[in-house]
Amino acid sequence: MKQTAEEQIKELKQQLAMVNEKIAQLIAIIKLQKNQIFGKKTEVMEPVVDGQQSLFSEQEMDQLQDPDISVTEVTEKKIKQVVRHRKAKQSGQRTTFLDGLPQIEEVIPFAVCKIKLEK
Repeated sequence: MKQTAEEQIKELKQQLAMVNEKIAQLIAIIKLQKNQIFGKKTEVMEPVVDGQQSLFSEQEMDQLQDPDISVTEVTEKKIKQVVRHRKAKQSGQRTTFLDGLPQIEEVIPFAVCKIKLEK
């Protein structure tokens, strides 16, 4: 059976619509997963055990457990820069040190060097 061009176009459009719908579903799933992993988390306070005193009054506890209220904490980082101030080396310091050392000229004959190397 040969399909006409119009029927093929119609079928391909249906396939395209199905694929686009599937992509939209997968994108929604990915967004939901990202939100669950990296999203905003709420901290729920457990009720106070009998006999234990609460740090907060009943009114404060109700306010803290209210899910509509969101608390954001802003922290500011201070970057500390370490600056080193080094003194510039004085020129000629090495030569003055070497000039202060005794200079000895000693000539060692080749035969003596050869004997010392063989030992």
